[in-house]
Amino acid sequence: MIRDWTIRQRILASFAVILALMIAMAIAAYTGLRHVRQEAVVVQTNSLYYAAAISAAHSLSYSLAQEYAIVSDATRRQKQLSLIRDNTELLRTLMARYETTINTPKEREDFDAFKQDEAAFNNLRDEIVKDAAGGKDALTRVDAELDPAFEKSLAAIDVVVDGNKSAEGDAIRQITTAASTAETGIILSFGAALFAAFFCGYSLLKAITQPLGQLSTQLEQSGSRVNTSVRFATATASSARLQ
Repeated sequence: MIRDWTIRQRILASFAVILALMIAMAIAAYTGLRHVRQEAVVVQTNSLYYAAAISAAHSLSYSLAQEYAIVSDATRRQKQLSLIRDNTELLRTLMARYETTINTPKEREDFDAFKQDEAAFNNLRDEIVKDAAGGKDALTRVDAELDPAFEKSLAAIDVVVDGNKSAEGDAIRQITTAASTAETGIILSFGAALFAAFFCGYSLLKAITQPLGQLSTQLEQSGSRVNTSVRFATATASSARLQ
């Protein structure tokens, strides 16, 4: 069927094939790059930063409460109390920002568990601060009650941090995979387009050279017949003159 196509039809078909391959290559590249962009957004908005900051602020809250229970000077205690309040406000801000980055039910579950333990820790810390301000033995409660509460809440936030580290690692691996897939698709599409260009070019060249070859053969055959006729006519004329 292709052999019956005109040269014009073959040229148009060749351009159509190459154009289709180039479009396919562009779609493959766009799809891969879009996937890369999506995963990059996941990394950029990942909650690991806030989770780590919450862990640090929570640890500082414990240290400040412990120091408050030890300090006996009223001025220093007032300063420690101000630091405790500022750190508590910072912790609330970090927790609120972290919640805006939660994407999965598992992240929500882990963070809710920490919030529950952190609330229990804060209540106990506030009670110990009041005891210390009232002249009671606060250090005993720090060792007996606050330490276990802190260890429990710290373990809960560690689970949150580890989960976000895993999510970030998965996103980075997805970026690498998507980039490799896009690169492979571009190379394969380019190779297919190059092959199609050579094939179509060869087909067009063959479509042009074959008729020209046949025409040349016909011209040679016609020329031979003309030469033969001319020689025969010349010979005949010569014979007539001799007679």
